[in-house]
This record gives sequence, C-alpha cells and structure tokens, in this order.
Amino acid sequence: MDLVHELGIVLLDAWGSADGITEHEYRPSYTFRLSLRDRYAMPALLRHAQKKGAKQVGIMVPNTGWGRSNAKAAQRYQERESAPKILKPVWYNWGEKNMLRHYRVLLSAGVDAVILVANDIEGSRLVHQLAAIDGDEMLPIISHWGVTGGKMVEKSGAMLHKLDFSVVQTFSLFTADPQIRNRVMSRARRLLDIQGIEDVESPVGFGHAYDLIHILARAVNIAGTTNRAKVRDALEQVRDYRGLTGSYARPFSPESHDALKQEQVFMARYREDGVIVPLSLGRK
Repeated sequence: MDLVHELGIVLLDAWGSADGITEHEYRPSYTFRLSLRDRYAMPALLRHAQKKGAKQVGIMVPNTGWGRSNAKAAQRYQERESAPKILKPVWYNWGEKNMLRHYRVLLSAGVDAVILVANDIEGSRLVHQLAAIDGDEMLPIISHWGVTGGKMVEKSGAMLHKLDFSVVQTFSLFTADPQIRNRVMSRARRLLDIQGIEDVESPVGFGHAYDLIHILARAVNIAGTTNRAKVRDALEQVRDYRGLTGSYARPFSPESHDALKQEQVFMARYREDGVIVPLSLGRK
C-alpha cells in the first residue's frame, strides 16, 4: 500500500476482500475495489449459520492480513448482534498439512457450525480430512470465497458433496442480466473458447474484472489521457455504468472506493458437476 501511493499507481481490486485494501489513511486514495469486503462477507456467513439453526459458531482463519480482517469483522458483528455466539477464532498457517486438528478444537468447544476462511489448498485439505470423522461430527461448513479461486472441486473429491458446504459469493452468471450476459458470453466463446456459463470456473473474478476494466476505460475517456493521477480522479467521476455484475450509478466517489454493496452478497453451493450456483436457485 505504501508503494502504490508513493508511486501513484492506480490499483484495481477485482478479487480481494480484506477491508484494509480501501480502508486506509492515504489521500488521495489510489485503490479502487469492485469486489467483496470482509465487513460484508462475515455478516452474510454468520446470518447463514443462524438460519441453519446454529447457536454457537466457530471460525477458522489464516494467520494473515486477510484472516485478521475477518476476525475483526466477526468481532464487529458480535458487538451488534447477540446471536449466533461467536467463539474465539482458531488460527492456522498457510501450508498446514493437518487442518482437521483445528476443526476438532471447534468441535470440542461445542460449536454448531464452522465458518471457514481459506483458499482452495487448505480448504480442500480440510474437506479430505473430514472423511476420517464420524458422520455425527460433520458440521455445516460455511466458507468465505477464497476456496472458489482454484481447484477446490478437483482437490476435494467426492467428499465435498457429502458435506453441508456453502460459500459466499457476490455474482452469478445464472442470475445476471440476460442481455448483458449473452453479449459477454458471445465474446468469451470467440476469444477464450468458453462455451457456456458452466465453463467459467471463478464467476466472481470473471464478472468483477470485466466490469472494473470497463469502468477504467470510461475513466480514461473522461481523463483524455493515461496520466495516472488524472485517471485516478476520473474514476471518481464515472456515472451510470450498467455492467455484468450490476448497475452502478456512481461506482466510486471521493468518500468511497468500493463499488459493490452489501445487498449484492449471497450464499451459494457447489453442484455435483462442480459448478457454483446460488442457494436461491434450489437444487438446479
């Protein structure tokens, strides 16, 4: 972050939820995000746990800036809401081989559901290792979106579909505006050999990046130059952008460099074929 602002480099975040990416002291800010935020994700995860009947929830978080951002988001939520009760986070390190031991700590504490903050490597390890426990010890796993950025389905195997596993998302091609979706997918077939929406492995990254680049293009046109400082200023002037992930009257302003809103966040699941679909669509 220091270097970004020292050099005046416009940083566009299409897939990064740590709150500190846009919540910082640098003015003017050169960081712009069209992506999930942890302060949006954690409430969605915890509300979903409560909807599933969980009274006590355990959280597994990595010992990283992302993990600390989520721990703070959970603390903020607990300060406002009394339910579900959130136990003290269990911390793990990137690259850990034994993820099950952290799960067992939460299980022994009597939690009813586990909030998992992980990428696909550690997430798939946990799923694999859960095959070693009894069926009545398998709790709902309510996951942050990091697991969807890699090869979670291939690495997890059949065990993934034996679990009650859900994941937070911000965008789905299944529910996107059909007119815009069809136009984008037509180009994706021609340029990227993506035949259908089921072939887009990481839909949130796909959608966010598409819209961010179009907003950037509008800003460059407004600025009339690629000078970084002028493009930065122009990004705050873009108006009425109707994109793949949604419509944005003003994606960015001097007060907010986060285009995405809380109401765009929802829970999803992996289908048997590995495709991510919103829970609101049922078992389609």
